[in-house]
This record gives sequence, C-alpha cells and structure tokens, in this order.
Amino acid sequence: TCALPISDARYRSFQLAQEDQIRLQQALSCLEEKTRDILEFVFLHDLTQRETAERLGLSTVTVSRRIKKGLTVLKTLLHSGDVDP
Repeated sequence: TCALPISDARYRSFQLAQEDQIRLQQALSCLEEKTRDILEFVFLHDLTQRETAERLGLSTVTVSRRIKKGLTVLKTLLHSGDVDP
C-alpha cells in the first residue's frame, strides 16, 4: 500500500484548506461590492440580516435577496472551475 505518513497527510489537508480559502476569496472578489459586503457581514461577522440591513441602509428583503444571489453566484463560480487557486 502507498499510505502517506501522518505529517504528509496533515500537510496535504492544510494545503487543500488554503487552496479552498484562496478560491473563495477570488470568487468573492467577482461579486458586486454590496453583495460581497452583505455576505461578509452575515457569514464572517455573524450579523443577522436585520443588523446587516441597518448597517448598510437597506431593507431586510434586499439583504435576503442579495444573500441568495451571492451564494448562487459563488456556487456557480466555485463549481465551474472559473476560479483558480
């Protein structure tokens, strides 16, 4: 069998995580600025949609729609391979 030593397996796992992070950052940069801001507030800063709407001066409906649109675009970009590490 050809099993990787534990240290090599851990390194590969770390490397894959870094590549995923880079791909996600590149995909985020493809979004409209306002949509990117909304996703960052909700998912990185753990704000509610209402808190995000208040901070950005938007309605909660707009925030909700932009989240849905942004996640759809990110999913498309990341699954299509249009974003390289």
